Amino acid sequence: MKDLPIHVEGTGVLSTSGAARLDVDGGVLGRTRVKGQLGRTDPAPGGSTSLRVTGRSGLRATRDYPNHQMIIDLRVSGKECTVAVRNVLKSGKREYLFTSGGGTAYCEKPKIVRTACQAF
Repeated sequence: MKDLPIHVEGTGVLSTSGAARLDVDGGVLGRTRVKGQLGRTDPAPGGSTSLRVTGRSGLRATRDYPNHQMIIDLRVSGKECTVAVRNVLKSGKREYLFTSGGGTAYCEKPKIVRTACQAF
């Protein structure tokens, strides 16, 4: 199968204590909830997840899968925000493997078409 479109939506909450929650609906892979603590690596289905501060108004979420990492950079300024998503293969790997509570999907090269975010 080639160019299978997948729409993924999510809601993230970061509290002042550093506790975070991310709810993602990933279409084929179903719904996933990941909880974590800022500055710590926590287990997630098929890997781990971590949250790091990247400057005064930035946050980086890293989802570590068996074959690659998905890195999500979020920047917020007032009511404006931007989000960038990239997938990076691990050394020696040739395909991307996404795992969630809904199953596993293999991909030759994920293509991010559009990202959007909304600050509250």
